[in-house]
Amino acid sequence: AGKNVTAVIDGHSGRNPGPATVFDNLQKLQKGDTLLVQDGNGKSLTFVVREGRIYSPNANAPEVFSSSTGTHLNLITCIWNQSAKAFTKRFVVFADLQL
Repeated sequence: AGKNVTAVIDGHSGRNPGPATVFDNLQKLQKGDTLLVQDGNGKSLTFVVREGRIYSPNANAPEVFSSSTGTHLNLITCIWNQSAKAFTKRFVVFADLQL
């Protein structure tokens, strides 16, 4: 308590069809969903999804990497654009530690 911490984890989401990747289903998370994270000591922490946002790859997004209040877990992946044959957007899930 009393700490302002933001942890950020990035991972791939795959092309369809293609091999499964760690964040293939990240965009399915909705406000209120819970994420369980286990630390190195075996303690489980519960984070609650606050929102998901889409960013351009060059966006200035300091809120993804820091916060002035609370403890947060933010998850980032790229969004595949089939017509461009490239990852053209970033998707970020913002989650807050459940106390």
